Amino acid sequence: MTLFHLSNGVLATTLEMEHSLSLAGTERFSLIQIKVYNCSYSSNSGKIDGICNTIAQTQMPDPVINITWASTVATTPNLLCACADGSIKLWDASKNNTTIIGKHTRAVIRVDFLEEQKLVVALSLNSLAFWDSRSNQPAMQLPFTDIHPAYMAYFHPFIAVLANEHKVGITCISHIFQANNLMFEAVIDNKLKKAYTSFEGFPGTLDHVQGYIIGNVEGRCEVKQFSTSYDQLRDEKNEKVNFTFKAHNEGNDNFAVNTLSYNPAYGTFITGVIN
Repeated sequence: MTLFHLSNGVLATTLEMEHSLSLAGTERFSLIQIKVYNCSYSSNSGKIDGICNTIAQTQMPDPVINITWASTVATTPNLLCACADGSIKLWDASKNNTTIIGKHTRAVIRVDFLEEQKLVVALSLNSLAFWDSRSNQPAMQLPFTDIHPAYMAYFHPFIAVLANEHKVGITCISHIFQANNLMFEAVIDNKLKKAYTSFEGFPGTLDHVQGYIIGNVEGRCEVKQFSTSYDQLRDEKNEKVNFTFKAHNEGNDNFAVNTLSYNPAYGTFITGVIN
């Protein structure tokens, strides 16, 4: 289902709770416009019916690579922005002001909010860092020496890092702080081999197990789910839990899946492409 179009495509999305969708799209080459939408759902099916109204918007002076909600219990839109200039910015939509949470030496490609620890975790091209959202000071910074990260996904209590070699490394947040190091306790290969363009994790619930979703340049997605032990994958032959599918293909044209976002209210996710 197509929800809406932007003039120059979709850059990043993040889906929150039952009916709030935030979307960042490029309006000009030098500016990024972020819009927050309220999207109505069908009360019977829980599906978006395509009616989305803008409730807040802003423009950033630097390209925004990724956005996420600053709190899962926020009553007004507060978005964390991972920026190409290496900064992590917090946009308070109610006051329409922006503050800098932290600064990396290279572009930040993913940012997430750890609700329990009140920490912001950010992945840059050369490091993984945890920032105290109350003091804007780094709680831990871990430089990369032997891996080349492309994407990161957080699904409590785990962090998954997707490397350029088409492998996903997974570890527990508490283990990172105990060891003061990033050591993956599970490394998983994936079926999709073409260049990856998006990556998103989803937490375990009573009805669903935790896992992640990958999008690639061919417009395909792969869903991978875990059993109760995160280092043991469910049977890969079981297509109900681990599968790939075409997300954005029109005839012979394939459109790269630029963004993926998980909706915890219904256990669904949204994809975005340039068309």
